[in-house]
Amino acid sequence: MKQAFCIWGLSLFLFVAVGFVAVRDTQILWLVNGQHRLSAEYTPPELVSVRGFLLRPEAAVAFAAMEVAMKRDGVYGLRLQSAYRPYAKQQALYKRKHAASQAQNLVAPPGASEHQLGLAVDVTIDGALNAAFGETAAGEWLQQHAAAFGFVLRYPKEKTAVTGISYEPWHLRYVGVPHALYMHAHRLTLEEYIAHIMEETRLLAPDGTQIAYVNALESLPAGEISSLFPESEAGFVVTRPQVVSITNHLGACFGRNLQIDQTTGSFFAYIVQRFSNSVDRVSGKVA
Repeated sequence: MKQAFCIWGLSLFLFVAVGFVAVRDTQILWLVNGQHRLSAEYTPPELVSVRGFLLRPEAAVAFAAMEVAMKRDGVYGLRLQSAYRPYAKQQALYKRKHAASQAQNLVAPPGASEHQLGLAVDVTIDGALNAAFGETAAGEWLQQHAAAFGFVLRYPKEKTAVTGISYEPWHLRYVGVPHALYMHAHRLTLEEYIAHIMEETRLLAPDGTQIAYVNALESLPAGEISSLFPESEAGFVVTRPQVVSITNHLGACFGRNLQIDQTTGSFFAYIVQRFSNSVDRVSGKVA
């Protein structure tokens, strides 16, 4: 797992770089479900193509790094089945499944699907999306290690009453490394995690990242910022990773000195070149 841990460090460094270069709402923690829906007009701020599927850049880089780590551990065959899905496509899918009496607890209504965020993926090894995936080598690896790359198993078997969605071991949601590690360690769904951070206001992730909840824009400290709900600005979560330890770790892994003042653009290009030749930048929004 040494190589996998190096890849985790690289993915985390991107998280740090993006967080400190610009003060902007990343929307990385947006809770999207039946109660918190996206508008028909919403599209992610930026998307990139990964083998014909669209994802936000941070999720695409993390997914590519995670694939490399899986192969290093001898787990092969994982492939993308679905990623970004616009409102209209989700609407058509829901209508089709509803007509076949398959929509309840299986297909989210339009506006209630995380796929519209460009932060969710459905993965498979044989083209099928079913509970049996959780028992495969790939499914078990993801349950153990996906959090190190910023992904969480969004709809766990034991949390159907919380999420309102049936068990989906194939559905992963990107939330960023610190949040994923905390959710994994405490066995929290995104619904539970957001409620927890709003109540506690200060958390410490397993990787040492400081996580804070603030309810006013003017009181935001330095760090990566994400609002929590698509329909309202009910406070923000700010993450402040431990920069020095990450850069030192990366230097040890790759035998090079990575400077914190390196631009996000060139560093993103380096990651894409290093880990995935199949990631191509797509300009602007996707209708």
